Amino acid sequence: MKKSTVINVDICCCKCKQKVMMTAAKFQGVDSIEADGSKNTLTVVGEVDPVKIINKMRKCKNIEAEIISVGPAIKIKEKKKEDKVEENLPKCCPNCYVWHVYDTEGIDSNPCSIM
Repeated sequence: MKKSTVINVDICCCKCKQKVMMTAAKFQGVDSIEADGSKNTLTVVGEVDPVKIINKMRKCKNIEAEIISVGPAIKIKEKKKEDKVEENLPKCCPNCYVWHVYDTEGIDSNPCSIM
């Protein structure tokens, strides 16, 4: 039986939105997905267990998520290009940055020396 699941997720940038949608899209039985950055909600329609979606988001992407509601399937309206409203989300947030720290102190000019 198809159902509509509304999940509260923290969407603070475009990368976070992409992570949330990609994680939800991997499940079999998902018919449609809609992420709303202004409301911080993800709507998933299909024959998929909402608890499995939440657990996968928490494990894979360290995304804080909780179920708001589960109900009968609703039809998500397709947005036309004229009706498309751009969300003012930054490209990347501090949580999405990847930092690599290297310790260069004490390393000789040839790091492959055996002795």
